[in-house]
Amino acid sequence: MNTVLAAIHSVDIDAVGLSDYGPEGNYFERQVARWTKQYRASETEHVADMDALIDWLGANMPADDGKRTLVHGDYRLDNLLFAKDGTDCVAVLDWELSTIGHPYADLAAVIMQWQMPPAARAVAFKASTAPRLASHLTKPLSRPIAVAPVHRALKALISTSPFASSAWQRSSRAC
Repeated sequence: MNTVLAAIHSVDIDAVGLSDYGPEGNYFERQVARWTKQYRASETEHVADMDALIDWLGANMPADDGKRTLVHGDYRLDNLLFAKDGTDCVAVLDWELSTIGHPYADLAAVIMQWQMPPAARAVAFKASTAPRLASHLTKPLSRPIAVAPVHRALKALISTSPFASSAWQRSSRAC
């Protein structure tokens, strides 16, 4: 899984003709603006904690460091197919959220699995595996990986908030 993610982020986007697959600029600013717009469009009631989160994300936005790679957008174990007779990953599924962006977004998606409460984890891995994941990713990339809390918060915002209040409203109407 880790090697595949590193390979995705190592694709030479210019050489394969993907340099225009996503807009230039700060990927995280772009994502926060999109998620905020989606959340506001589906908001059914004012949630002060969401306003605080949106404000915090804006105030703690990482500077654009110029990193632009192919980003899967929903990289997780259940979007991978493995060899029937082994552990080799043979396919990565669900590319509809892919773009050119910052590689830390995909890394944050993977690490987020270990930040969730055990009952909510989509995959039953031990929390102690997360540091090994980051350690493994530094080997093929030959540079340290630092995932700031803002990246985890961004991924959490993507995963749940635009749909949470509208889903609640639909379920409460059914009762």
